[in-house]
Amino acid sequence: MTENETWIVTKMKGYGCIGVFFLPFILVGIWTLGYSLNNIYNSQKTGDWTKVPATVAHIKLDYDNDSDGGDGTYEVKIGYKYKIGNKEFLGHKIAIGYSGGNGKEHVALFSKLENAKKIAVFVNPDDSSEAIIIKGINNSIVGVLVFSIMWNSFISFCLIPLFLKKGAKFNVKYAFIAFAVIWVTGFYLLFSDSIKIHSEDKIEVVESKKISDTDV
Repeated sequence: MTENETWIVTKMKGYGCIGVFFLPFILVGIWTLGYSLNNIYNSQKTGDWTKVPATVAHIKLDYDNDSDGGDGTYEVKIGYKYKIGNKEFLGHKIAIGYSGGNGKEHVALFSKLENAKKIAVFVNPDDSSEAIIIKGINNSIVGVLVFSIMWNSFISFCLIPLFLKKGAKFNVKYAFIAFAVIWVTGFYLLFSDSIKIHSEDKIEVVESKKISDTDV
């Protein structure tokens, strides 16, 4: 067996152990990237959904306290009724990919919807049981995409050197700089307001609650 063949066999044996260790991390990267890209694609399809009026049935702002002493997460839960033809539907979805998180976004959404009696919702013309309040991309989608890019850059930084051919050069310095730039940029985008989407401004309130309708 030549030196090169021995090197290949040794590498192949090592790949098995490496694959088992990194497999969960790789799957997380693939899932988050696929999930965010799928939500981006689906959110763009909502552009031609049918706008109809809906009555707010119930709304609340859920708060999940962080057991580790963090800020916890907020999520708006809503139910709204709308009609297509003579059939009434009950919708719960706020936007494609919307999920809870910390920050002001969810409080702002709740404040806007809490005072609404009737709102405009957008119904999937191919499935009348599917409706949303906010069309297009939202912060939840952007957040998962940014996280996925950061996560996959970390996995790539760890794995690429291990799969290079014998004698191939890997410039650790430049790779680390690229990795650092991605992560610093990612943290900036996630925790600053530079790319924040004010989804509450996209909500169309058809009729606000009267003072007698509120609990005040």
